[in-house]
Amino acid sequence: MFSNFKDVYTNRQYAKEARQKFLAYFADNFPPVKSLKCKIDPHNHRIIASAKFCKRRLYARGYSLQKCFNHFVNEYEQKVLVAY
Repeated sequence: MFSNFKDVYTNRQYAKEARQKFLAYFADNFPPVKSLKCKIDPHNHRIIASAKFCKRRLYARGYSLQKCFNHFVNEYEQKVLVAY
């Protein structure tokens, strides 16, 4: 899904496109998750994602989009799928 990470922090257009891919993927594949936000922080070189599902909050962060994606999927499985 995310093939090249080296330009995320240096190229604004690439970062914007990567962020949009991340948000679109979760909107399509995880429909019950609401208010998904993704922030790419160039100062700390981190990607931070957060979302809501009913009263539960999902939160993930990582130094690459792939790690952030994996953490977010784990949060989804632990907090959303276990509850239902």
